[in-house]
Amino acid sequence: SGYFQHAELQIRAKLSDGSRTVVTAQSRVNSSSAAVLIVRGTTPIWRVVPEAAANVTLSVVFVSESSALPLQVLNESAAVTTIRLLIPSVTESNSFTLNRVSSASVQSVVTLGFDDGTVIASATTLDLVPSDALVQLSSSDPAAIAIVPTGTTTLFANSLYRIKEGGGGGG
Repeated sequence: SGYFQHAELQIRAKLSDGSRTVVTAQSRVNSSSAAVLIVRGTTPIWRVVPEAAANVTLSVVFVSESSALPLQVLNESAAVTTIRLLIPSVTESNSFTLNRVSSASVQSVVTLGFDDGTVIASATTLDLVPSDALVQLSSSDPAAIAIVPTGTTTLFANSLYRIKEGGGGGG
């Protein structure tokens, strides 16, 4: 898809008494090259966003202590191997019906599995990539049930046929 996988940082410090504690909110984070790796966000969550394949150093400062972490950003693709669509009312005991009144909507959840072991638990609510970059959602009978890229599923009418939800796309 042309997108790199993002990561969130959690920074932990070893204190003078030997204990370890999370200090993400009290730390500063910088990249040696914003052309390769951008550090986004503010405390308490730092997100690193790769922009290009290359070597880069991530610098972390907590109070007067600092640490440098050399990283290698790789440009390796990962293919989507599993797509799971969960429409809450469909998976309940009344299968194949939303069990709702006409025009009612529910939020569906799309889980993606990749060949490198990565799992994205909710692909429709990602802020890492556009929601339709990884999966496109459709219904075989949009007059009866519609599903949009954000995963909102709306029942318009009952259908005489089993409606298939389609997922497509790739990593």
